[in-house]
Amino acid sequence: SMDFISQPWFWTGIFGIVGLVIGSLISVIRELIAKNRNLKIEKLKLYDSAIFRAYNDLYFFVSTAYSYYWPPENPRTDFLNLMKKHFYPKIKKNFLYYDPDIRDSLKNLEAQFHSLTDDDLIPPVSHKEFFDEYYLKVLNKLENKIEAKYANHLKL
Repeated sequence: SMDFISQPWFWTGIFGIVGLVIGSLISVIRELIAKNRNLKIEKLKLYDSAIFRAYNDLYFFVSTAYSYYWPPENPRTDFLNLMKKHFYPKIKKNFLYYDPDIRDSLKNLEAQFHSLTDDDLIPPVSHKEFFDEYYLKVLNKLENKIEAKYANHLKL
């Protein structure tokens, strides 16, 4: 009754079919892996370009801050305007893209801003100290960090 199991054509046929199935499975799996890898590469490219844009925005913010800083007319008003016009619309939304030490510097600027607008808040440093030296130090630090981060990318 199970005579066909002993027939060579049966085994040849079975191996042929099994081979085909495995072969097509392997190519399907390969394709899925390749697709997945390409998606990852695309995601990384998008992420990298988003990070670059975030740092580019920050670099522009720092250079704008320098122009607000010097020459000093009304440092307090200038700083408040800078934060309202440039920090909140452009930098805050990119916060998660920045390295932790950069975020810390930005948080200090933000805390200083809030304490200038609300007397109940204690500033990170006194307002005098902030405008006399701290502010410029933060800008220099940010500029150096951004340039260092992209130094390798900018070498042609």
